[in-house]
Amino acid sequence: MLKITDLTLQTADGKKYPLWNLSLAVPPGQCLAVVGESGGGKSSLAWAALGYPRPGQRVVDGQVLFDQQNMLALSAAQRQTLYFRQISLLPQEAMQCFHPTRRLRTALEELCPSEKRTRLLQRAADLATALDLPAQVWDKYPHQLSGGQKQRLSLVLALLHQPRLVILDEPTSALDVLGQRLVEQVLARTKEEQGSSLLLCTHDLEMAARLADSIAVLYAGQIVELLPAGKLAIACHPYTRGLLASLPRLSRQKQCCRSIPGQASVLHGPPAACSFAPRCPVAQERCQRENPPLRPLAGGQVRCFYPCS
Repeated sequence: MLKITDLTLQTADGKKYPLWNLSLAVPPGQCLAVVGESGGGKSSLAWAALGYPRPGQRVVDGQVLFDQQNMLALSAAQRQTLYFRQISLLPQEAMQCFHPTRRLRTALEELCPSEKRTRLLQRAADLATALDLPAQVWDKYPHQLSGGQKQRLSLVLALLHQPRLVILDEPTSALDVLGQRLVEQVLARTKEEQGSSLLLCTHDLEMAARLADSIAVLYAGQIVELLPAGKLAIACHPYTRGLLASLPRLSRQKQCCRSIPGQASVLHGPPAACSFAPRCPVAQERCQRENPPLRPLAGGQVRCFYPCS
């Protein structure tokens, strides 16, 4: 379905690399979750997977294949024929995409060609009901809705044409706990009943573990661990272990959540050492002078010389 090979992105000024030599695949009917801190490259990956790097970024190397088509080599007109119908993106802050002086029904009708209008309008109504949105929501202006309602409406539009690949960048960021669970249920049905593939970029490790089939942990533009979702609790990379230790749990009555010391790294050129070494509790001298390769371990892959057992 989606296969990204050796993808490297560079900022327009040539000073930073949001992604470096990144490779991953999303099989048909499965969900791959990409997790990590802010600034690690998740949003850059989401836009590049659509074939449209974020403003201020350019592709230095690599391919993004969707059904054997290189999205990076297609013209804007060719990509446009795929958007919404074959591939959909729900970007961060999608709620800001609605026109402030138009009723929300206008955005819906723009995606409903006349020959399919009845069926698509019914599907939009079904999705809105599943996301706990009232039927009259389409007759309102964006300013009349809460951020969470607009976020869920954006998801309705992204799923309207039953695309084969859905790219989601923080789809629950503006939602309360109930809204998050509704979105998660709709996405699970989209994967299981429609056979759609999902590329989920999120901070929410717990949602990733429930919804995804596999999880890629992204740090400083590189995948540091790739593992089945069911094995997240026994991850091997120190960074993944640090993310898990930072999660709040009711069972921790006296022990506080542990943060990862230091600041997230940014690549300014080809990595000559482990990017996580300055923050790593098990780093040794070798980590300061070599960049570890991504190698198989315990049913997954890990980029570390001294993985946790």
